[in-house]
Amino acid sequence: MNFLFSQHLNVSELEPEWQNEYRRIGKLYATWGGWLAALFYPLGILSQWHVPKENELLWWFMMLFPTPVILLTLALQRILKFRHEIVFEVVAVALFTSAAYRPNCIDWVPYLVSNIICFIAAAVMTILYPVIFVINFTYIIGINILFFALFCKQPIINFFVSNEFPGFFVVGILSFSISIFRYYILKSNFMNSLMLKITLRQLDEKNKSLEIAQAELLSQQEEILAQRDFIATQNSELEQKNRMITDSIRYAQRIQQAMLPLSEAMRAVFPEHFVVYQPRDIVSGDFYWLQEKDHYIFLAAADCTGHGVPGALMSTIGNSLLEQTVVEHGITTPNAILSEMRMLVQKALKQRETANKDGMDIALVRIDKAKKELVFAGARAPILIVQHNTLLYTRGDLTDIGGDDYANKHFTNHYFSFEQPLVFYLFSDGYQDQFGGPNNKRFGIKRLKELALQVHALPMEQQKQIFIETLNHWQAQSMQPQLDDIMLIGVRLM
Repeated sequence: MNFLFSQHLNVSELEPEWQNEYRRIGKLYATWGGWLAALFYPLGILSQWHVPKENELLWWFMMLFPTPVILLTLALQRILKFRHEIVFEVVAVALFTSAAYRPNCIDWVPYLVSNIICFIAAAVMTILYPVIFVINFTYIIGINILFFALFCKQPIINFFVSNEFPGFFVVGILSFSISIFRYYILKSNFMNSLMLKITLRQLDEKNKSLEIAQAELLSQQEEILAQRDFIATQNSELEQKNRMITDSIRYAQRIQQAMLPLSEAMRAVFPEHFVVYQPRDIVSGDFYWLQEKDHYIFLAAADCTGHGVPGALMSTIGNSLLEQTVVEHGITTPNAILSEMRMLVQKALKQRETANKDGMDIALVRIDKAKKELVFAGARAPILIVQHNTLLYTRGDLTDIGGDDYANKHFTNHYFSFEQPLVFYLFSDGYQDQFGGPNNKRFGIKRLKELALQVHALPMEQQKQIFIETLNHWQAQSMQPQLDDIMLIGVRLM
């Protein structure tokens, strides 16, 4: 039954209770067991009365001495209050010593009967720790061997090969097994009974608590019923407001998409290209920008602070400031464009006057088809270029567009020729930072580089599908949702 209570009670906490019960039962068993042994053991004389005896006086002493020894022990225990285990051990040693004496070494049956009686008496009357049973049994074996050697005057080996020993040994083992089993049964029954009482008391206390709680619940029932209608009304209003907010965000999505370059415009300047544009929410903090100025083509991929509505607001500012920098101010050098953008964002967000630190990462390229030259500048954003089956990975400068660092920072131009065809990729960090895979790790820039090198020679639309399917599979392996806005642009220059 212990398993019924183990989750509610710590059995070790009940051990002191068992020790008290053990002393009570042990004292009772020691007293009555001692009296029974003292009074009835001498009846064993009847089983050996007919046996011829070499020393009858010694036989009478060995048969009768346990009675006065036991009675004296009981009297001393009543006066001195020593532990009941001592009484049991005196009784056991006296009886086992007496039973081990054999006046006739030929007929072994009476001695075996005496030992069996002693074994069973010990098994039934004692309530001792199992280790004491082992000590007693060892003593019994030893005293029987000793007396066999002293009084039978035979080699000790004859004791072990006699008919007496197997029965003696088997009955002894079984009797002491009964004793051990009896000890654990008594302990188990007591512990289970005690735990049951405690559990019933706890249940009674819980029932009282439940009755109090039930009364409180009944008193609150009317209030709960009144609140139910109120909550239903609130839910209806929340659903309506949620629909209105969602509709507003979807309208903002249409506005944001209108700001992005048209597919026709992209195809006109880049016949071979693809765009992967996947907002995490309805609107995105990523945007891309296309502009032709003089004989240059400008393409930018920007990742603004945040995603969703805050990111979309930043993307609107970024798109407008790029137009202002290139079209209105006429700045056409990529590093100078980024420097101007940095100053304009800080000014637009009043970052010198406020604690605002928002901004954006931008990868910007300027393409001169006449000279077949590509110039790249980046603000915490890289570019991947594959040419002659060789991958070039160029990092942008570690300088923000916006933020609270007002020092005059400069950006670096990186020059590339496409006299020989090349494919370049601009991207935000959403692709490489996506968690997934069998071990739920980031996709990582290393895998993105390897994938770009593998697919760069394929048609651009096929490349797009591979990039999308690869990332979807990566997410599905760990059942990960999209964590950030994702943007990846690939362009082939001939």
